[in-house]
Amino acid sequence: MGIREAQKYINQHRKKQSDPLNWPDFMTGLPDRAAVQKMVEKYSPKLKTHCISYICIENIQPYLVKYGSKNHVDIIQWAAGILKTYAEKYDAFVGILDTHDFVAICSRKDFDDFIKDASADFQKKARDFYTQKDLKNGFVLSFTRDGKEVKMGMMDLKYCTTNGKDIPRERILPELERACCP
Repeated sequence: MGIREAQKYINQHRKKQSDPLNWPDFMTGLPDRAAVQKMVEKYSPKLKTHCISYICIENIQPYLVKYGSKNHVDIIQWAAGILKTYAEKYDAFVGILDTHDFVAICSRKDFDDFIKDASADFQKKARDFYTQKDLKNGFVLSFTRDGKEVKMGMMDLKYCTTNGKDIPRERILPELERACCP
């Protein structure tokens, strides 16, 4: 009896393995890099009607320098949860590429609303992770470089998108990453 059930499990497992959309990222629950690449391949011929967007958590490094990593996972999970919620609302796809980097694929007509809504909710939630003093100041860290004061701001979702640009499929993610996170 155990062998038969084990074989059934293995068959189901292998079926799931054949589709990367079935294997989420452990921390976020979002589809991981393999699924993202599969979706980019699927939608790259459809860039007239859809856009592929690279989204990262901007200013998370200054936050981590000042506050430490205690809330790091929570911040990533909130970003993922907010992006996933709006992906469902706008019939879009969202997956994770790296710890702070996501990819969304959305119809071009809905993308502006998708990113505006997701960014607004992320900014609102991110406020919970700062002190009142930092919220009042509007920045986390400041220093002087070459006689000029530099202020490191609050976390937000930063993005770059294809939005009608004709980019070869194999260059889409590297080009968007380079533009979004120079």
